[in-house]
Formats: sequence, C-alpha cells, structure tokens
Amino acid sequence: MAPMDDFARNVHDAFVTVKVGSNDDIRDFKLPRALLRARVEWFDSALQNGRFLESTTGIITLPEDDPEIFVATLYYIYHQTLSFQPIAERDEN
Repeated sequence: MAPMDDFARNVHDAFVTVKVGSNDDIRDFKLPRALLRARVEWFDSALQNGRFLESTTGIITLPEDDPEIFVATLYYIYHQTLSFQPIAERDEN
C-alpha cells in the first residue's frame, strides 16, 4: 500500500487512547494514530489493522510504564527533541 493511502486511512481513524501506569497512578492519553504510527515502530506494529487487538479497540495499555516518563516520550514524538529544565546549582558549603 502506498504511504499516502496508509496515512489517509489512519487519519480517518484519527485517535487512540493510551492508558499509562497502574493502580492509583493511571493516565489516559488521547493521541493521533497517524502520528504514533509514523514516529514509533512499536506503535506502528500494534496499530496495523487487524494485527493486534489494539488496532481494533483503539486502546493501548502500558501498565508498567510511568505516566511522567511517557509525557517526555510524547514530547519527543511531537518535537523530535528532548527538553529538560536545568538543575539548580547546589551550594556546596
């Protein structure tokens, strides 16, 4: 299938929900399917039509991942770079 055809099909089925974390620390992220598939090979495989249950339900569950770390991953997916706040200098005295 041509890349543009694949993209057009994914845009039609625009969003997936990624549930990150476990117990009391679970966050849901509603994300563009096409972006996830274009930038991350793992998401591309999981979201191929009919290959895995996630492609049908539109829900991916990542119970072993930390929601805050996933936010950093999303930043990278969107911006193709990482951004961290500088660590304040410590007074060594």
